[in-house]
Amino acid sequence: MNRLTPFQSEVAKLFFSLPDSSGFLLAGGGALLVSGLSSRPTRDLDFMGTRELTAANRLAEKFMKRCRDIGWAVDPVQIEEDFARVLVSHVESLIVDIVLDSPAVLPPTTSEVGPVFAGLELAARKLAALFGRAEARDFADVYILSRVFDRSEVLRCAREVDLGINDFGLAEAMRTVRRFRPSEIPLPEEMVEGAHRFFAAWADELAGREG
Repeated sequence: MNRLTPFQSEVAKLFFSLPDSSGFLLAGGGALLVSGLSSRPTRDLDFMGTRELTAANRLAEKFMKRCRDIGWAVDPVQIEEDFARVLVSHVESLIVDIVLDSPAVLPPTTSEVGPVFAGLELAARKLAALFGRAEARDFADVYILSRVFDRSEVLRCAREVDLGINDFGLAEAMRTVRRFRPSEIPLPEEMVEGAHRFFAAWADELAGREG
Protein backbone atom coordinates (compact mmCIF):
# COMPACT_ATOMS: atom_id res chain seq x y z
CA MET A 1 0.00 0.00 0.00
CA ASN A 2 1.60 3.25 -1.18
CA ARG A 3 1.17 5.93 1.50
CA LEU A 4 3.22 8.62 -0.22
CA THR A 5 1.39 11.77 -1.22
CA PRO A 6 0.51 12.03 -4.92
CA PHE A 7 3.24 14.65 -5.43
CA GLN A 8 5.83 12.53 -3.62
CA SER A 9 4.92 9.63 -5.88
CA GLU A 10 5.28 11.86 -8.94
CA VAL A 11 8.73 13.03 -7.79
CA ALA A 12 9.91 9.47 -7.19
CA LYS A 13 8.67 8.33 -10.59
CA LEU A 14 10.38 11.28 -12.27
CA PHE A 15 13.66 10.44 -10.51
CA PHE A 16 13.54 6.81 -11.58
CA SER A 17 12.69 7.81 -15.16
CA LEU A 18 16.20 9.25 -15.48
CA PRO A 19 18.57 6.77 -17.18
CA ASP A 20 21.34 7.68 -14.72
CA SER A 21 19.14 6.66 -11.78
CA SER A 22 19.67 2.98 -12.66
CA GLY A 23 20.95 1.15 -9.57
CA PHE A 24 19.55 3.69 -7.10
CA LEU A 25 16.93 2.65 -4.53
CA LEU A 26 14.31 4.56 -2.59
CA ALA A 27 15.28 4.51 1.09
CA GLY A 28 14.25 6.04 4.42
CA GLY A 29 10.78 7.09 5.45
CA GLY A 30 9.58 7.35 1.87
CA ALA A 31 10.47 3.72 1.24
CA LEU A 32 8.64 2.69 4.41
CA LEU A 33 5.54 4.56 3.22
CA VAL A 34 5.55 3.17 -0.31
CA SER A 35 6.08 -0.33 1.09
CA GLY A 36 3.13 0.04 3.47
CA LEU A 37 5.40 -0.47 6.50
CA SER A 38 4.73 2.91 8.09
CA SER A 39 2.08 5.61 8.21
CA ARG A 40 4.41 8.31 9.57
CA PRO A 41 4.38 11.23 7.10
CA THR A 42 7.64 12.34 5.58
CA ARG A 43 8.81 15.63 4.07
CA ASP A 44 11.74 14.13 2.18
CA LEU A 45 12.64 11.38 -0.25
CA ASP A 46 15.98 9.60 -0.04
CA PHE A 47 17.51 7.95 -3.10
CA MET A 48 20.55 5.84 -2.32
CA GLY A 49 23.19 4.42 -4.62
CA THR A 50 26.81 3.32 -4.46
CA ARG A 51 30.00 5.02 -5.56
CA GLU A 52 30.14 2.79 -8.62
CA LEU A 53 27.06 4.59 -9.98
CA THR A 54 26.52 8.13 -11.28
CA ALA A 55 27.92 10.82 -8.94
CA ALA A 56 25.25 12.50 -6.81
CA ASN A 57 26.02 15.99 -8.14
CA ARG A 58 25.68 14.92 -11.79
CA LEU A 59 22.45 13.05 -11.13
CA ALA A 60 21.08 16.01 -9.17
CA GLU A 61 21.72 18.33 -12.12
CA LYS A 62 19.80 16.05 -14.47
CA PHE A 63 17.01 15.65 -11.93
CA MET A 64 16.69 19.42 -11.50
CA LYS A 65 16.64 19.98 -15.26
CA ARG A 66 13.80 17.48 -15.66
CA CYS A 67 11.87 19.15 -12.82
CA ARG A 68 12.27 22.58 -14.40
CA ASP A 69 11.21 21.20 -17.78
CA ILE A 70 7.78 20.30 -16.36
CA GLY A 71 7.36 23.53 -14.40
CA TRP A 72 8.44 22.53 -10.91
CA ALA A 73 10.57 24.92 -8.87
CA VAL A 74 13.89 23.57 -7.63
CA ASP A 75 16.44 24.95 -5.18
CA PRO A 76 19.84 23.22 -4.90
CA VAL A 77 20.48 23.20 -1.14
CA GLN A 78 23.73 21.19 -1.17
CA ILE A 79 25.44 19.66 -4.19
CA GLU A 80 28.50 17.44 -3.70
CA GLU A 81 29.92 14.37 -5.40
CA ASP A 82 28.62 11.92 -2.77
CA PHE A 83 25.56 13.83 -1.55
CA ALA A 84 23.05 16.20 -3.08
CA ARG A 85 20.01 17.85 -1.52
CA VAL A 86 17.39 19.59 -3.62
CA LEU A 87 14.19 21.35 -2.56
CA VAL A 88 11.41 20.63 -5.05
CA SER A 89 8.23 22.72 -4.95
CA HIS A 90 4.96 22.42 -6.82
CA VAL A 91 1.72 21.53 -5.03
CA GLU A 92 3.88 21.00 -1.92
CA SER A 93 7.54 21.33 -1.00
CA LEU A 94 9.72 18.27 -0.75
CA ILE A 95 13.38 17.66 0.09
CA VAL A 96 15.10 15.17 -2.21
CA ASP A 97 18.38 13.65 -1.05
CA ILE A 98 20.62 11.73 -3.45
CA VAL A 99 23.20 9.77 -1.47
CA LEU A 100 26.10 7.49 -2.34
CA ASP A 101 26.51 5.00 0.48
CA SER A 102 26.84 1.29 1.24
CA PRO A 103 25.28 -1.18 -1.23
CA ALA A 104 22.14 -3.16 -0.50
CA VAL A 105 22.77 -6.38 1.41
CA LEU A 106 19.43 -7.94 0.41
CA PRO A 107 17.79 -8.10 -3.03
CA PRO A 108 15.73 -4.93 -3.62
CA THR A 109 12.00 -5.04 -4.19
CA THR A 110 9.81 -3.12 -6.61
CA SER A 111 7.06 -0.65 -5.85
CA GLU A 112 4.66 1.41 -7.90
CA VAL A 113 7.13 4.31 -7.89
CA GLY A 114 10.36 2.36 -8.46
CA PRO A 115 12.91 0.08 -6.78
CA VAL A 116 13.18 0.12 -2.98
CA PHE A 117 15.25 -1.61 -0.34
CA ALA A 118 13.79 -4.88 0.94
CA GLY A 119 11.55 -4.47 3.98
CA LEU A 120 13.97 -6.21 6.37
CA GLU A 121 16.82 -4.05 5.14
CA LEU A 122 14.74 -0.89 5.59
CA ALA A 123 14.25 -1.94 9.21
CA ALA A 124 17.96 -2.69 9.54
CA ARG A 125 18.95 0.67 8.10
CA LYS A 126 16.56 2.37 10.53
CA LEU A 127 18.26 0.53 13.40
CA ALA A 128 21.63 1.63 12.03
CA ALA A 129 20.31 5.20 11.95
CA LEU A 130 19.21 4.87 15.58
CA PHE A 131 22.74 3.73 16.44
CA GLY A 132 24.24 6.71 14.63
CA ARG A 133 21.93 9.62 15.45
CA ALA A 134 19.08 8.34 17.70
CA GLU A 135 16.46 10.86 16.55
CA ALA A 136 12.87 10.63 17.74
CA ARG A 137 11.67 9.39 14.33
CA ASP A 138 14.24 6.58 14.44
CA PHE A 139 12.80 5.27 17.70
CA ALA A 140 9.28 5.46 16.31
CA ASP A 141 10.17 3.65 13.11
CA VAL A 142 12.21 0.90 14.78
CA TYR A 143 9.43 0.29 17.31
CA ILE A 144 6.76 0.00 14.61
CA LEU A 145 8.97 -2.20 12.44
CA SER A 146 9.71 -4.49 15.41
CA ARG A 147 6.10 -5.58 15.13
CA VAL A 148 6.72 -6.77 11.59
CA PHE A 149 10.26 -8.17 11.63
CA ASP A 150 12.11 -10.32 14.15
CA ARG A 151 14.49 -8.01 15.98
CA SER A 152 17.35 -10.51 15.95
CA GLU A 153 17.09 -10.63 12.15
CA VAL A 154 16.95 -6.83 12.01
CA LEU A 155 20.08 -6.58 14.17
CA ARG A 156 21.91 -9.18 12.09
CA CYS A 157 21.11 -7.28 8.90
CA ALA A 158 22.01 -3.94 10.50
CA ARG A 159 25.48 -5.29 11.30
CA GLU A 160 25.92 -6.06 7.60
CA VAL A 161 24.80 -2.56 6.66
CA ASP A 162 27.03 -0.85 9.26
CA LEU A 163 30.05 -2.83 10.40
CA GLY A 164 30.60 -0.33 13.23
CA ILE A 165 27.48 -1.30 15.19
CA ASN A 166 28.32 -2.81 18.58
CA ASP A 167 26.10 -3.99 21.42
CA PHE A 168 27.30 -1.45 23.99
CA GLY A 169 26.93 1.56 21.70
CA LEU A 170 23.53 0.44 20.47
CA ALA A 171 22.32 -0.11 24.05
CA GLU A 172 23.49 3.38 25.00
CA ALA A 173 21.71 4.87 22.00
CA MET A 174 18.48 3.07 22.88
CA ARG A 175 18.55 4.40 26.43
CA THR A 176 18.49 7.97 25.13
CA VAL A 177 14.84 7.55 24.13
CA ARG A 178 13.88 9.05 27.50
CA ARG A 179 15.37 12.41 26.52
CA PHE A 180 12.38 13.02 24.25
CA ARG A 181 9.05 14.26 25.54
CA PRO A 182 6.20 11.90 24.59
CA SER A 183 4.86 14.51 22.17
CA GLU A 184 8.21 14.56 20.33
CA ILE A 185 8.10 10.87 19.39
CA PRO A 186 5.90 10.43 16.30
CA LEU A 187 3.82 7.60 17.74
CA PRO A 188 0.25 7.53 19.02
CA GLU A 189 0.33 8.72 22.63
CA GLU A 190 -0.85 5.37 23.95
CA MET A 191 2.14 3.61 22.33
CA VAL A 192 4.92 5.77 23.73
CA GLU A 193 5.25 4.07 27.11
CA GLY A 194 5.33 0.68 25.40
CA ALA A 195 8.15 1.96 23.20
CA HIS A 196 10.06 3.11 26.28
CA ARG A 197 9.76 -0.35 27.83
CA PHE A 198 10.69 -2.03 24.55
CA PHE A 199 13.93 -0.08 24.14
CA ALA A 200 14.84 -0.40 27.83
CA ALA A 201 14.47 -4.18 27.65
CA TRP A 202 16.42 -4.45 24.40
CA ALA A 203 19.17 -2.21 25.76
CA ASP A 204 19.47 -4.38 28.88
CA GLU A 205 19.69 -7.48 26.71
CA LEU A 206 22.41 -5.94 24.55
CA ALA A 207 24.37 -4.65 27.56
CA GLY A 208 24.22 -8.07 29.20
CA ARG A 209 25.49 -9.74 26.04
CA GLU A 210 28.33 -7.23 25.77
CA GLY A 211 29.40 -8.06 29.31
